[in-house]
Amino acid sequence: MKRIILSMLCLTACISLMAQNISGKLVDEAQQPLPYANVVLQTVDSAFVTGTTTGEKGEFKLQKIVAGDYRLAISSIGYQSLYLSLQGFEHTADVGTLTLADASQELGEVTVTASSRVSRADQKLIFPSKKQISASNNGVDMLRHLMLPRLRVNSMDGSVGMTDGSSVQLCINGRKATKEEVTALLPEEVIRVEFQEDPGLRYGDAGAVINYIVRRYEVGGSFGYNGMQSLKSGFGNHNLTGKVNFKQSEISFYYGNRLQYFNEIWFDKNETFTFEDGSQYHRSQYAEANKKKNLQQWGAVTY
Repeated sequence: MKRIILSMLCLTACISLMAQNISGKLVDEAQQPLPYANVVLQTVDSAFVTGTTTGEKGEFKLQKIVAGDYRLAISSIGYQSLYLSLQGFEHTADVGTLTLADASQELGEVTVTASSRVSRADQKLIFPSKKQISASNNGVDMLRHLMLPRLRVNSMDGSVGMTDGSSVQLCINGRKATKEEVTALLPEEVIRVEFQEDPGLRYGDAGAVINYIVRRYEVGGSFGYNGMQSLKSGFGNHNLTGKVNFKQSEISFYYGNRLQYFNEIWFDKNETFTFEDGSQYHRSQYAEANKKKNLQQWGAVTY
């Protein structure tokens, strides 16, 4: 009996030594917890082993890791990815508090003169060319010219989605933004666009995340207008945007309206009903022409 107990204790000790944990905490440059970041454990040749996401307080834990050589890859939209070497991992390790740097500082005021794309394991980086910038009216319209895969852009209402019906989360410098804020962007302000599919729990059910990395001006502002108007009928879509910067503060506004004016509306309706005995009943409806006016307005102010 003692031998059996001793053998079980030895087996438990061996399993404990073979399967260890890796834990730590993730913060941003302001030392604030960074939730819902992707934490992936890879082999030295970048093969996936296991992964998780950080909690509300930025904490993470990878369990039941056997001894070996690994690389810890940590990424989050709007931040520079971090890679940590875990060569010769054997025991449970606490990597401590790790800091992700703001990706908006990565290129500073570098001007990209040619269109290029950089593909990473977790996202694509797209640098708009001068031709694409000059052909775009605003941030949403720019997406049409970048021709991102599986992306659907509606120029009429400014909506952005995926071809499979899933939603797209828009961001500006890593912060969640509305389509009105993106519409207010001037194309020449955009340094690059980060495109990530299947972004994780941080963005809910979003099928992709589009993050605009833009220049920040300390003093100044911009105003823009984008609109369409039919010359033969009362159909129009008009959008007015503006933004004012002062040091670390920014105030932006957005106003839009859609006008639909019908000079004449009428309908002709013919119906035929067939009963069980084979008899039929015919009904026709006619309406006199009349007029109809529909005006939709929307707006937003952000600070």
